[in-house]
Amino acid sequence: MMGRTYAPPVNQILLVTGERSADIYGADVVRQLHSLIPGLHVDVVGGSMLAREDVSVIARIESLTVMGLAETAARVPAHLKLFHDLSRRLKKRTYDLVILIDYPGFNLRVASVASKMRTPVLYYVAPQLWAWNAGRAKRIKRDVSALAVVLPFEREYFRSLGLTAQFVGHPLLDRPPAPSRKDARAKFGIPDGVPVLSLFPGSREAEIARMWKTFERAAHTLRSRIPDLHVIVASPRHDSNADQGFIYCDHSAQIILAAADAAICKSGTTVLECALSDTPMVVAYRMHPISFFVARRLVKVRHIALVNLIADARVVPEFIQGQVTSEKLADAAAPLLDASSVAAQRQREAFIQVRRSLGHPGAGKRVAGLAAKLVA
Repeated sequence: MMGRTYAPPVNQILLVTGERSADIYGADVVRQLHSLIPGLHVDVVGGSMLAREDVSVIARIESLTVMGLAETAARVPAHLKLFHDLSRRLKKRTYDLVILIDYPGFNLRVASVASKMRTPVLYYVAPQLWAWNAGRAKRIKRDVSALAVVLPFEREYFRSLGLTAQFVGHPLLDRPPAPSRKDARAKFGIPDGVPVLSLFPGSREAEIARMWKTFERAAHTLRSRIPDLHVIVASPRHDSNADQGFIYCDHSAQIILAAADAAICKSGTTVLECALSDTPMVVAYRMHPISFFVARRLVKVRHIALVNLIADARVVPEFIQGQVTSEKLADAAAPLLDASSVAAQRQREAFIQVRRSLGHPGAGKRVAGLAAKLVA
């Protein structure tokens, strides 16, 4: 009688994201993991990018994504329901590893449950303790096995807190090559030789509600000064009365920036995309008044733009809350539309060092390598 053929246990990983950028980063990590761990099973909380991979989607992130304390309150029921589901899964002790990507308000709670069940936790795109809420360091040290950080100054910062951190480079470096300026403009029907401004008012409804009208008025002001100015809005049309003279699209930021001379953008990852695309920019951010009231008492950094944080200098102009007016945005953006201006040249010179400091392509592969070691 023949004995049974031994079948090694299948490794199982839970990967949790909460935002669109994390969904993109997570998809790359999953692809790399499958090449390292044959037969791997991955459960994910993610969006459309992760859903295209070889995974089991247990929840979608579209109902979760919010910014600010006031806005979060409206999504509490959805977060609680998901948290209880993940807790139940983790308590079954079926996972060999939990990978958490950004979204610290939620993901640190997941890490706590995983830690209690003695399941290793890899945190990718670490909580920004250097900006605020450094008290979370104790929780991270207790619940997180390893941190994969993406900003150049973070490794030493977290290590100074006694945390295990590895700089893996920024995942934006793994973007596909950008189209040429000519090809990008052709996609939008924009001729060569005319100035182009890109607007990035944000992707969340609350952000757009607070930023869009000011961005729109700033663009109108600039068009009154520069009649042949073309404007690309990195978002679908916001309302039925939207200006027919603007180009609204949902193309990637990379394509839009390839066509643009300058950008006005909401503070966030887009700021780094501008630097990588060598596009001069103006950065703005406006929060719910309650969120800002709390944040201004807790936030410890001098800058809101990631480029300025990395360079530790005011490389790009930035405006926050009451400073965000259409006149100020237009005045700051106007010289950037001229590539030969001192303002545009200074930004591009600073971008060189910022790009160097972001590391090398392959962040997802490095994260997958860390994950494989934790699973082994």
